[in-house]
Amino acid sequence: MASRTGLPSAPQPSSWLFTQSFSWSWSVLSGAAEPARARQAMEAVRANLVKEDARLILLFTPPINKTRRDPGYIKGYPPGVRENGGQYTHAALWSIWAWTELGDGDLAQSLFQLINPITRADSLIRSKCRVNANGRPSTTLTASKTPSPTVNP
Repeated sequence: MASRTGLPSAPQPSSWLFTQSFSWSWSVLSGAAEPARARQAMEAVRANLVKEDARLILLFTPPINKTRRDPGYIKGYPPGVRENGGQYTHAALWSIWAWTELGDGDLAQSLFQLINPITRADSLIRSKCRVNANGRPSTTLTASKTPSPTVNP
């Protein structure tokens, strides 16, 4: 439930969603949150949902896997996959946009580069997808023989 400032109410001990990016980003994008609260919300997104080592911006945390509540289809995904606590790119882009609205373009740029498919693929290890004998995709990792082109941030 959102408070009058547009931010979600503080989680209660029985709450099963702690940090989630859609509503916290929307509090900035809509202009509903007071500036200090908007920044506080986005700092929580940054601290809890940006996973630089995995190059992801998660939708929410923690994943839903132990609750008596029925949140619907989301609980059908394993924890950390897709909408169940994984990256949901639509929400990730909203959070990047929210940082630009807060005037932090440098952070927004670095977060965009974090999830940008072009820079995610810029690696000496390439994923090549082939079809196996059963007609299903099979993925193998191979080392690139040529250096990757440099992508200017």
